[in-house]
Amino acid sequence: MARDQRFRRSSASVDTSRRLACPLRLSIRQLPFFSIDEDTGLISGVVSTEAQGSIWVAQLVAENEDGVSDPARLTFGIEYPEVEIDGAIHCVFDLDSGAVAFRGLDQVSEDGLAVVHAKANDQFPLSVQFVRREQIVELPITELQIAGKINEPEPAVALQADGDDTILQVGSGETARYIIWVDLTAAALDTALYDYEDDDGTTVSMLAEIRAEYTVDLGEELTRTANRSSLNFWLILHRDLA
Repeated sequence: MARDQRFRRSSASVDTSRRLACPLRLSIRQLPFFSIDEDTGLISGVVSTEAQGSIWVAQLVAENEDGVSDPARLTFGIEYPEVEIDGAIHCVFDLDSGAVAFRGLDQVSEDGLAVVHAKANDQFPLSVQFVRREQIVELPITELQIAGKINEPEPAVALQADGDDTILQVGSGETARYIIWVDLTAAALDTALYDYEDDDGTTVSMLAEIRAEYTVDLGEELTRTANRSSLNFWLILHRDLA
């Protein structure tokens, strides 16, 4: 799957500095976006977008009139900013329990389900990270969807535009996340909201879930397709202003 960094256009300043009290001349190798102050030993720099979410092993070398020292290894882990600049709602899908949680959204229903609020005609990115044994994991995702249902026995409504199966992977390993585009403009949602209009306002509570399909390598050139659906959460949908 091609990894797309279009949601991360600006570079971020990273405070990954280390002070070294040493009178020698110092240089740092194999770390192109950092430099070292020979007088203070301060290592600093600006990390490019492409370097975020990666690990770099640099070599620190001291030099004086007697020669050059053996290199000392320094390992730098470059994290993503805590605030996702793509403006996505961030969802964590626990593969062990099936539960989902949303970063920064603390509301929980009486039955213990996560609650997300949105308005009809909203369109926004949804960022999904997968967790197993409390660790973020990278999966070979082939399909990722969000769907909701208002009443039984009505079928679930896809909360994405028809035919939009775009998945953008950002990061890898313990920083991997997958972005899909939520589209709440479906006519079925609009009809439901008008049906639920009352004097207190127009909202409808929709049970929603995240659906993921990914490939599992069983060895000996044998692969299978896994399909997982999250536990339900509540999507409280508000009617847009006329």
